[in-house]
Amino acid sequence: MLESRGADVDAVVVLDMNEEFFPKKIDKDLFLNTKIKERAGMPTVEDRQNLQKHFFYEMMRSVKECVFAFVENDEAAPSPFLFELGLEFIDVDEEALGALYFENKERAKEEPISYDDSKSLYEHYLTARNKKAVSVSAFCDYLKCDRLFYFKYAMGLKKEELEQRDETPQEIGNALHKAFEIAFDPKNGHSFQDADKLRSFVHDEALREAPHLAEKFEFLFALRQMERFFDEEIARGRKVHAVELTVEGEIDGVAFEGRIDRMDVSEDGYSLIDYKVSRTEIKAESEKTAVDSHKYQLALYAALLATKHTQIEAAYYYDVLRGALVPERALETKLESLPSHIERFLAKPTFERTKDKKNCRYCDFAVVCGVHADAVEEESGDE
Repeated sequence: MLESRGADVDAVVVLDMNEEFFPKKIDKDLFLNTKIKERAGMPTVEDRQNLQKHFFYEMMRSVKECVFAFVENDEAAPSPFLFELGLEFIDVDEEALGALYFENKERAKEEPISYDDSKSLYEHYLTARNKKAVSVSAFCDYLKCDRLFYFKYAMGLKKEELEQRDETPQEIGNALHKAFEIAFDPKNGHSFQDADKLRSFVHDEALREAPHLAEKFEFLFALRQMERFFDEEIARGRKVHAVELTVEGEIDGVAFEGRIDRMDVSEDGYSLIDYKVSRTEIKAESEKTAVDSHKYQLALYAALLATKHTQIEAAYYYDVLRGALVPERALETKLESLPSHIERFLAKPTFERTKDKKNCRYCDFAVVCGVHADAVEEESGDE
């Protein structure tokens, strides 16, 4: 009611005008009785309720028509305030209301989702997405969890956003990626003599991509954190071979497609670089965790380039906010393990749940999968 003051409207419908909701009773009024409050000059319960009523009176004076709706049954009663107003009470035609909400409308028929257990997850993906190749990022999701992959890519389920998400971090990442592409693309011929010129160029190009970030503190703070990144780029002296390079190819019967952020070249050969704009520090994986890891992005890029007779000498995750190149030390191990993962991808699905419970913590499909229910049962068992 308070937030709607000053609104210019012709008519108002107020819902839930029941005794339990209005006038609202405040718990702190229970600690002191009315006489003590009157002597102390404090607002009494009646004073608070009258103030609430006053707001409604003022609202009713400013509109042409006002309707209050409430529920009346054995457990709920209308607010006494309505009787004070002396309004006319009208019973709702429940049949008409039911027809309004539940009438049979002509809707386009949709085929129910059916599961063909003779198809692999790879085939399900191609059919559902109407594509000829699986994306590298989708395959990494598959390595994370079979069920996640099926829910997301085969069934096309999407998480319902109950609250508006803060898209600023993603927008900053996208804008910086675009700025890096323009700055380091050999075709553009840009040359930067010092870190300050590179910083200024990235700043301007990022804002050209997303002008509204100029008013975001997070964007300016990210640039401030990237001091080491700019210094590192000037000091490295490596030659950029390509940026945003599209790669496609077939590996052991599976067609892949992806896009490489950047490829550098030196006397030692080619190296892959994947930008990571994250608040979390990027850490290298060990040989022990490499086989069961889902971070096969760089390994897949290297394997796809190998089909084009381009050998990769090294691969890095670029921790942009810290200006650190994190080497993919387990690249060879992942390349050796890749055929077994692809073989399972082409086999009949078993829908095994991921063994790493950290993957379930922020999964959009944890409830559908039953992970939350299992967690509740475990907690009950512990008790």
